[in-house]
Amino acid sequence: MIGYRAPNALVSGWMIDSLERMGFKYDSSVSVNSIYNKTDSALSTVSSFPYYPAKSELEVGDDRDFIEFPWAYSQHGLKLPASGGPMLRFLGSSFILDGLMQSLKRGHTIFYFHPLDISCAKFPSLGNKRPFYWCIKGRFVEKKNQAHPE
Repeated sequence: MIGYRAPNALVSGWMIDSLERMGFKYDSSVSVNSIYNKTDSALSTVSSFPYYPAKSELEVGDDRDFIEFPWAYSQHGLKLPASGGPMLRFLGSSFILDGLMQSLKRGHTIFYFHPLDISCAKFPSLGNKRPFYWCIKGRFVEKKNQAHPE
């Protein structure tokens, strides 16, 4: 395993340095957006394309043996993440596609989701502290996001 994605996207510069020392080659936890910032950085030099983070920071730095792959985002006044299952489940594929297209115009970008987001399997009750968060998944997401003929 050479990549990392922090749980709940909670990441900081010192964590990147630790991951690099442990042999990881990349991280994909940075989410540039206007709603929340779960980092120790303003992310003022970060966009949605891959970059080398500065030592002990998440801002753009010089070449190093570690790369950050920030999430795609959509910008219409506010910047909103266009990756991840919650955005797919609650905002839909049109929003995701818009964010991916915007991000691709900026450069290479990534999209991720959890397999559970599109799964019809029952969510394990162990650790399920947010039942509403996981009630929209599987067939509901599939039907909600089907292409509609014009």
